[in-house]
Amino acid sequence: MTSRRRQDIVTTNLEIPSPMLNELDNMATELNISRQAVMKMMLRRALDEHYLAKSQIKST
Repeated sequence: MTSRRRQDIVTTNLEIPSPMLNELDNMATELNISRQAVMKMMLRRALDEHYLAKSQIKST
């Protein structure tokens, strides 16, 4: 993962259903972090899992 100082930060809009937003807010409260931090953490995890699955498929 690249350090934040070397990345260009881009602002984007994302439409999220209310129930999902509530789940994100609950998780943020449990972890004592911001909603934005939860979303970035979950996106990073999903991307990592995607690349890991992709590399496993190539190696078989």
